[in-house]
Amino acid sequence: MFDRLKFWRLVHRGEERGLSPKEVAQLDVLREKRPELAALEELDQTWLAVLRAQRLEPVASARFEQNLMRRLEVSSQKEKVRYWFPAVLGAAITAGVMFVIFQIISSPVAPIDLKNHEARNAGTPVEFPNYTP
Repeated sequence: MFDRLKFWRLVHRGEERGLSPKEVAQLDVLREKRPELAALEELDQTWLAVLRAQRLEPVASARFEQNLMRRLEVSSQKEKVRYWFPAVLGAAITAGVMFVIFQIISSPVAPIDLKNHEARNAGTPVEFPNYTP
């Protein structure tokens, strides 16, 4: 059983990356020692070749590439908006607040009527211009 596991490990390692001379010698010894494993290896190689021959290469149409490029462009535009939106929103809010402050500062202030103000504090009734009791 150990020979069998070692044999398959060496076979698959050889398919993936190649074998060192020492590993090739070990594999040859195992092939001579267990001929049924050599037959299974040959069958395995045959099926692997069939699978490789049946591999389909994807063919992308021109429309697929156009759609992909359009989606990429839309995605990059969304990223730009997502990146700059907080700064633009903050600037707009700041501009609005500053506009309101300047309007409050620059608006004329109505003069205070000291007579009515003094009369209210003195306890006398205050007269309103358009009020009829």
